[in-house]
Amino acid sequence: MSDPVTRPERWLPVAGWEGLYEVSDRGRVRGVDRLVNSKAGSRQVHPGRVLSPSKVRGGYWRVRLCLNKRHVYRPVHHLVLEAFDKPRPEGTETLHGPGGPGDNRWPENIRWGTSAENTADTVRDGTYRPPPKWRGVECHTAKLTDAIVRACRLRRAQGEKMTALAIEFGVSVTAMSNAIRGKTWQHV
Repeated sequence: MSDPVTRPERWLPVAGWEGLYEVSDRGRVRGVDRLVNSKAGSRQVHPGRVLSPSKVRGGYWRVRLCLNKRHVYRPVHHLVLEAFDKPRPEGTETLHGPGGPGDNRWPENIRWGTSAENTADTVRDGTYRPPPKWRGVECHTAKLTDAIVRACRLRRAQGEKMTALAIEFGVSVTAMSNAIRGKTWQHV
């Protein structure tokens, strides 16, 4: 395979949007030149252009595709893989290589793979973050204690209002509800 920097950029139609949009193996998306009806009834050439992606949670990029004034947001890495590789196989997810989630070059940095392969990649790339082993008061942001949670569960069972308990102990009603129902503080 040639060097990704020196090889020419390849463009393929976006799956399901053929004739409207194309995606490149470098992770860029563009609209194609097309004829559109003007308000005066004539047909004009609407020049295509490279779309400006927006960054979303986790550092991923997405673009807005439009047809007949209806807009759809699609992750750029999905568009690239669907065009250059294949539709997403059952039980897989997008795997990003050392370039991270913002690098959508194919095949250098993205591919379909399993969750286990994704974890192995994060270990290889040095970006693995193990799940936290702390619970309850071991969490540095905890406002409740094991004893408070036990007492609140008993008081709630006796009919005390969730809101009153939350205010008394300085937590949100959702946090108190989660602690009492066992969604959090399961160890108590």
